[in-house]
Amino acid sequence: KTEIPEIFSDQEETDTRVILYCAYAPKQGYETVRIRSPDSDIFFILLHHASKFDIKILFDTSSGNNRKLIDISDLSKVYGQELCTALMSLHAFTHCDTSAFKGIGKIRPVKLLLKNKGFQDALSKLGDTWEVPAELNDKLEEFTNAMYGRGMYKSVNAVRVDMLRAKCGGTDGIDLSRNVDLGQFPPCLNALQQHIRRVNYQTCIWKAADKPRSMAPPATDGHGWTAVHGKIQPLWFSGPLMPSCTALEDCRLPSDDDNTDDELSKVVGGLEFAIDRQNTDSMVEEKTPVTVPASKPVEEKATEDTEKKPLHQLQSVSHSVCSRVFD
Repeated sequence: KTEIPEIFSDQEETDTRVILYCAYAPKQGYETVRIRSPDSDIFFILLHHASKFDIKILFDTSSGNNRKLIDISDLSKVYGQELCTALMSLHAFTHCDTSAFKGIGKIRPVKLLLKNKGFQDALSKLGDTWEVPAELNDKLEEFTNAMYGRGMYKSVNAVRVDMLRAKCGGTDGIDLSRNVDLGQFPPCLNALQQHIRRVNYQTCIWKAADKPRSMAPPATDGHGWTAVHGKIQPLWFSGPLMPSCTALEDCRLPSDDDNTDDELSKVVGGLEFAIDRQNTDSMVEEKTPVTVPASKPVEEKATEDTEKKPLHQLQSVSHSVCSRVFD
């Protein structure tokens, strides 16, 4: 065997190594490179890197009557670099290898991305550095709220409380005796931040796919992962899993003059992670509906009308993305 230094890479995954193959092809006189794969990760990584290469990149995917040959180079020119990068980051954010948002899917986030320039800018910056800037973290929290139809909120914890009231609302406040599938809620802020760190780490690696050495720091150094008995596992949640009180019946929630939404969300978040340690992240596993023990009723806090507004009709570019990739 003959070693080819130009395609050496310290990255383990083929979906990132393929970018170096695309860079090597024009040096050998090729004008077109055709990549055959069913992996959507490769599609979005190619879409991000396509503009760097003076070669036509074709993506051959699916099989039988559904087999498609997608011109990645042409799509890259039509969409522009920022949108291509944002789509790659969105793919990681909404369906990371380790965690995702239950019941959200792909179409709704794509529509939100195409409608909002601010979200495009934020997602395109994901993975620029190994650490997530605070302003980017806040913008991704806002994007998460919008995915759950509550874009008017800034806090994901407030969204959780609003959804709890919608599902368990009673005439005198929240009815804690009702069954609640906590998996339908967005993650609490603590869990969302760990998810963002994992996604940022993954996106950093994808963005460095055109470099032989990614120079990636250890995943356990604050990037949403932890080492357990010598094995790397996702860090779903940091800090105590339950409130400081020993039982929910002993907890007395603060009045409306205090930050009731955030405090109530901590209680709900604690229950969510304590009910089943194997299903700790609300973004990943489906949970059996849980009956929350009855407690003292909480005085209902007046909220503004949060009726969802209908989505605008998706631009034609979204039909191209959805039909070519998500069908």
